[in-house]
Amino acid sequence: MGQNSFFTKDFQIQLLTNLTKDIDLFESTTGYLKLNDFDMVPCRLILETLQSYYTRFHKLPDFNTLLLHINHIRKNIDGNTETILVPEDYEALSFVLSEIAKSTTLNTEYFMMQMPEYIRAVRVSRETAVYQNQLNLGQNIDNYVASILDINESIGKSGDIKIDNMDEHPESMMDRTTFSRIATGLQTLDKFTGGGLVQSRGEIGLIIACPGVGKTTALINFMHSAIVSGHRSIFFTLENPTQMIKWRFHGIAGGIPAHYFDDPVTQWPDNIVQRYNSILNPEYRYFGYNSIVDMSKRRFTLADLDNGIKRWKDSVDHQGKNVNTCRSVYVDWLDKLDPSGLSLTKTERQDQVLQYVTESIAEIARKHKVSIWTATQGTSAADGKEILRMKDAAWAYHKNDAVDVSIGIGEIANIDIANSSVKTDDAISTPPCSRDLMVSIVKNRTHPKAVFQMYQGETLRFWDETNRIENTVEKLLVENKYEQALGLNQSKLWKKA
Repeated sequence: MGQNSFFTKDFQIQLLTNLTKDIDLFESTTGYLKLNDFDMVPCRLILETLQSYYTRFHKLPDFNTLLLHINHIRKNIDGNTETILVPEDYEALSFVLSEIAKSTTLNTEYFMMQMPEYIRAVRVSRETAVYQNQLNLGQNIDNYVASILDINESIGKSGDIKIDNMDEHPESMMDRTTFSRIATGLQTLDKFTGGGLVQSRGEIGLIIACPGVGKTTALINFMHSAIVSGHRSIFFTLENPTQMIKWRFHGIAGGIPAHYFDDPVTQWPDNIVQRYNSILNPEYRYFGYNSIVDMSKRRFTLADLDNGIKRWKDSVDHQGKNVNTCRSVYVDWLDKLDPSGLSLTKTERQDQVLQYVTESIAEIARKHKVSIWTATQGTSAADGKEILRMKDAAWAYHKNDAVDVSIGIGEIANIDIANSSVKTDDAISTPPCSRDLMVSIVKNRTHPKAVFQMYQGETLRFWDETNRIENTVEKLLVENKYEQALGLNQSKLWKKA
């Protein structure tokens, strides 16, 4: 990883050894020390095992119990393990465990003192890797310096991480409403995330779906929910044209059935035109809250993402708007992101590249204090499945601790993608709608995994299956019954004349 030479692999093993045996040290690092702060994969697996055991039993396991739980997690029987070992890692795992077993002395005070500098060294090294190629060319120096300052500020000006011992279990802290959470609009999903991603902590979410199922439309739905909650949002499209994204967003926001966008606006009924114009009117309460960047015709790097978020915030600030309302970012989609800028070698495995990309996106989110939702394609093994599991995603995406929430989306009434007469979500014209979809909570830090059903209406908007009733907001909007719809939605979207 190229971090400070003082923090060698021996240091990491000794730190982990103390974490396995000293509950005070372990509890004091909860919420600060992440899996990807260890560059040794076996160390990440052991830390994940400790965290899993502590969450269930509120204590640390003895060594024999630790071995049993490591073996269970290593096998990834339920598909929920974040740290996946390959055969090449087994020897290193045995070595680390032997070091833990033979250690008889602890040095808690020493590691408490070294922890801030260790975390700083790891994260600065990771950030430097993101910018390395640009720095070699004398580019993006200001952004790099700003990111390093943000890391130092997050750790503390005095060089000490602020660590509080609390009586409350750390898992329940995630449910507090003192953080600014960005809800998805799906009540069941938001329930399982404690209200959505935490913007101020720079949390990131990942959507997993097979081709044509609904990755893009899901991101647009989540963005719409953020906007009507007062959060300014920006959408980076890396594959689909801008007009397609705009059509779908306008349909969801205005309650306009998707099939209307197949024809020119001049051929629309008057009531639909009126509805369309209303959301484009400056009097619309959230007019100007959504921005879009079209990167579909050129490569898009991590530095572009970093710079794009910065320029977006600068633009909002220049307009005299509150830049603190710039809170949510959507990247469609992850697999199209060019990893250029990372310090990669020709021997890096594809899973390692994906891991570094995910970690870098998380660093960018924390730097700018925004939540980021992105999406990735399910593996070939996921084709045709209604319920997706962690193993149905490219496993590198959940190998580390970077992703806070990931969900899988599968179609209940399977569409034959090979049949050209059947449209998919990738269609520029009317994509499939009025259909049932299954959502799997693949990974979530605060609640157990779950599966629930949702419905996609004719405007492409997502609804919880429990909300699929005759008087839904969408049905009222489609019927041009504005007042009833806005009353059900419990928020007035248009200013009074």
